[in-house]
Amino acid sequence: QEAVKYFTEAAEAGNANAQYELALCLKDGKGAAKNPAKAAAWFRKAANQKHAKAQYELGDCYDTGIGLAINKEKAAYWYEKSAYQGYDWGQYKYGVCLRDGIGTGKDLVRAAAWFRKAAEQGHAMAQNALGVCNEIGIGLPEYQMNRAKEIAADWYRKSAEQGYDYGQYNYALFLKDGIGTAKDPAKAIEWFRKAADQGNSLAQYQLGVLYQMGIGTAKNKDEAIKWFQKAADQGHEDAKKRLDKLTKKKWFF
Repeated sequence: QEAVKYFTEAAEAGNANAQYELALCLKDGKGAAKNPAKAAAWFRKAANQKHAKAQYELGDCYDTGIGLAINKEKAAYWYEKSAYQGYDWGQYKYGVCLRDGIGTGKDLVRAAAWFRKAAEQGHAMAQNALGVCNEIGIGLPEYQMNRAKEIAADWYRKSAEQGYDYGQYNYALFLKDGIGTAKDPAKAIEWFRKAADQGNSLAQYQLGVLYQMGIGTAKNKDEAIKWFQKAADQGHEDAKKRLDKLTKKKWFF
């Protein structure tokens, strides 16, 4: 509460950092009652002073409806402002807007360029997103096109090593099939498991398949059923089908 008092005094005096910090407190209810509308208002004051993190947060408010009506165009506008100031989260989220055509025109090449800027700062989600782009040849110069899969594998690995579940999943897929890297099903299982333990249903399904088929490990019906069940519980349709066959004693097929 003492920190909030200090932030409030400094924020009212026009300090952009204090405005940003006060907004975070109000957004999360830390040291002050949660007040999304006031949080958004303080993010705006800091954002208007070119505070990159506040610009990102204001974009997120518009994106997700925190204290403001959802407005994807304004979200993209503020993400872009943040991105141009070099903030990795702003770069990543503006890249997502461009990739998916949310609040702005769809432009995969520009999306990949922003993902790269964030990825090079170590942003795990951007590293994975860049890997997806590079895998299909987007965002690479002509002379690197013949190494697209290898470059994608490297970005997936970097994302995976930071603990991002989709990076782990994608890297495991490449290891399983030997895409862009040496084929190593046993190592693939390790990465699928890391993602699966975070609740990633795609990885859970893949683990089930590998245990069912005995790829990279010994066949294990119990493990296969366990992972198919976890994926099925999250709505994975193929996992439901395999689980149904396994539990009806139509074993490995």
